[in-house]
Amino acid sequence: MKILAVTCYTGGEDLVQMTERCVESLWSCKSFMKMDIFAIGQGVTRAQFESAGTVHPKNHGFAWGMNEAIQDGVTEFGRPDYVLCFNNDLEFPNPDWLQLLLEAARSDRITVPVTDKTALHKQARAVDKPSFDVQEASAYCWLVPFEWCLFLKQFYGWWLFDPEFFAFGEDNKTAWLLSKAYGPKIFRMVPRSFVKHLRHQTSDVVKPDRRKSSRLLRTFLQAELSDPKLRRDLRDWAQRYLKILKR
Repeated sequence: MKILAVTCYTGGEDLVQMTERCVESLWSCKSFMKMDIFAIGQGVTRAQFESAGTVHPKNHGFAWGMNEAIQDGVTEFGRPDYVLCFNNDLEFPNPDWLQLLLEAARSDRITVPVTDKTALHKQARAVDKPSFDVQEASAYCWLVPFEWCLFLKQFYGWWLFDPEFFAFGEDNKTAWLLSKAYGPKIFRMVPRSFVKHLRHQTSDVVKPDRRKSSRLLRTFLQAELSDPKLRRDLRDWAQRYLKILKR
C-alpha cells in the first residue's frame, strides 16, 4: 500500500516550525506502509522551510498548493494508492491514527479522522458517527483513493481542489463532485483516529476574498440545481448551503 501525503504551507514565518513538526510526525507512520510526503512552501524560501519539496515566492492559496503538491509527488514518486491531504497545523496524539484511516478506507470512501472541538470548521465535530454526508466534511485531513483524484484531474483539470477558490469553498465543491460521481455518503469518519487541529488560520496571511469564493460556490450550486435529474441528497445539500452563503 502506497500513500502520497501532501500539504501546503501558506503562512508567515511563524508557521514554519508548526509545519515542520506536522510533516515530521507523519514519518513515524512509515513503519507499516510505504509513504511519500510532499510539502509545498508558498511565500517562503528553501532556507526557511527545509521540508518543502518545492518553494514558491508567491502565495497562490490552499487549493493551488495542494494540487501542486500532488502533481509534484506523482511526478517524482509515481502512482500511489491513496492521497492523504492534510492541513499544516495538525497534531497526531494517537500514533495509530493513519493505520485506522487506512483500514477504514477499504470501504471505498474518503476516510476522515475525528478532530477536537478547536477545529476551524464547525462541521468537523468530535462525535462518533459511522458515516456522514457531503455537507459535513472539511478538508483538514482526508485520505482519498487516488482513482478519485485521477477522475477530478481528467474531467476538471485539477487533482483535488478547484484553484479558482482561493480560500473557502474549495473542499465543498470537491465533495460535491465526488459525491455526484460516486454516490451519497462518500465520507467515513473514523472516531479512534483522533487528531488535533491547532486552529491557526494560515489563509488569513493572504487576505482571502471570501466574497468571491462564496459567489463562485453559489453560482455553481445554482447551476447544479437547474438539473431536474439531480439526486435528492445533493438537492437538499445545495439548498441548505445556499442559505448559509446568503448570510
